[in-house]
Amino acid sequence: MQENNLKEFYNSVPYTSNPFAISSIFRLEAIAKMSGFEPAPHEKCRVLELGCSFGGNLMMSALRCPDSEFIGIDLSSEQIERGSKIVEQMGIKNLKLIQGDISQIATGGGQQRIWQKV
Repeated sequence: MQENNLKEFYNSVPYTSNPFAISSIFRLEAIAKMSGFEPAPHEKCRVLELGCSFGGNLMMSALRCPDSEFIGIDLSSEQIERGSKIVEQMGIKNLKLIQGDISQIATGGGQQRIWQKV
């Protein structure tokens, strides 16, 4: 499927975005500690979610941890627009939603830089 067709198809299939307990930053931090890792504390961490829909899974954590940074990326411009409106209405300052193809986004260099201060 060509890239434009894929984007059109992806935008035509609406899907929900809810918080998932299994990916809670509190749970992930605890699992990392129990596994012998030293994760960034949830109070001041950076979270990247690929395929975030409209960001529903990130919003709860962003609200609970205002000193952390959250970025969500999704191919669907419809979902990102919807989520961005919700984020703005809720006044969430530490969550950024980006519309893009995750295979085309890098952490630096000549491509779009995603870890800029949100």
